[in-house]
Amino acid sequence: MLLFYLNETRDTRGDAQNLLQSILTFNFLVLLPFWNELLRRTDCVQKRLQCPKMNFRDAYLDVKSLQMKILENRDALCQE
Repeated sequence: MLLFYLNETRDTRGDAQNLLQSILTFNFLVLLPFWNELLRRTDCVQKRLQCPKMNFRDAYLDVKSLQMKILENRDALCQE
């Protein structure tokens, strides 16, 4: 663990501090549920697309469904 700290530069520490400040903002916290849902669904679609038995029709439907869900979530979030 000590070696990690020895390798840090002033820029690295500054970047880490800026990242921490950004994470603790209200906007970041409000968007967490949106990103959680989006990334979870994207991961599921990506895994299905990698399946050797996946056909083009199902792939299209999965991607289209993901697109629709993103738009719904975006619109709902903007209204809230």
